Amino acid sequence: MPEPSPEHLKRQVIRLVHARVDILCAAALAEELLQVSEQDISYRAWGLLTGMVVSYARPFTTSYAYGALEEKWSKFDQRPDLEKHHARLLDHRKTLLAHNDLSPHRAVVVFPTGFVLESGEVVRRAVPTEGRSPIALEGIREVSELFAIQEERMMERCLDLVRRLEEVEGWDPQEMVELNLDADV
Repeated sequence: MPEPSPEHLKRQVIRLVHARVDILCAAALAEELLQVSEQDISYRAWGLLTGMVVSYARPFTTSYAYGALEEKWSKFDQRPDLEKHHARLLDHRKTLLAHNDLSPHRAVVVFPTGFVLESGEVVRRAVPTEGRSPIALEGIREVSELFAIQEERMMERCLDLVRRLEEVEGWDPQEMVELNLDADV
């Protein structure tokens, strides 16, 4: 099998570096999310959840610039739990967090005039809002392992590709290399 072209190697490196950084962003947001209480349904908690899931899922959606990640990044030998978490994150992105599809986790509720809130305050006029499910923090802990494994294996593959590209391109060790693709590639 012939050696891939430099453009092909660059495309793979760029795609994987972007993917790895997205995974790192998801991991950072998961750390923040683990600081909220188990019953937190605030905008902040749901914003962190949305950012985490969208960041993780981004590399697994269509990229017209760099192409799709290979299927192997959605597979985990001997770890069906990780495949389950991966699939669930992609599904939550598609149906719950990046789009407004029907979901048992989000509902519009109205507090009618005269309703007595838990605080004892009486609602003066009808107020519509969105009711949301609390975030399952145990699930966040579980996907944190997925993030770490994905980041590690993506970094390992990136380093291998960069080593091959460095050999092919003969980079000057005194110069930083910026990987770009021409618009017509």
